Amino acid sequence: MRLKVTQSTVGHAYFTVTWLSSVTEIRRERLDLVPAPTRLPDRSSTSAGTFKARFDDLWPGRYRVLVTYSGDGGHLPTQSAQVVLVQ
Repeated sequence: MRLKVTQSTVGHAYFTVTWLSSVTEIRRERLDLVPAPTRLPDRSSTSAGTFKARFDDLWPGRYRVLVTYSGDGGHLPTQSAQVVLVQ
């Protein structure tokens, strides 16, 4: 299946796939409709955990930014996602 995801739906649209047996629902999965990911260069954070990133080659539109931290000996891994508007 090939879908076109418009800018206005980024972060707001999904569809659900439901697997059924002859008697009952076996499994249900939510699939978020988002643009294909683009890998950006890795960034390092400060000792306070903050970072800055500037990307001059992005087209205007909505982007879903996913920031991940793999963790270390004293910190658990984590991630955060946010939709941003590039004008």
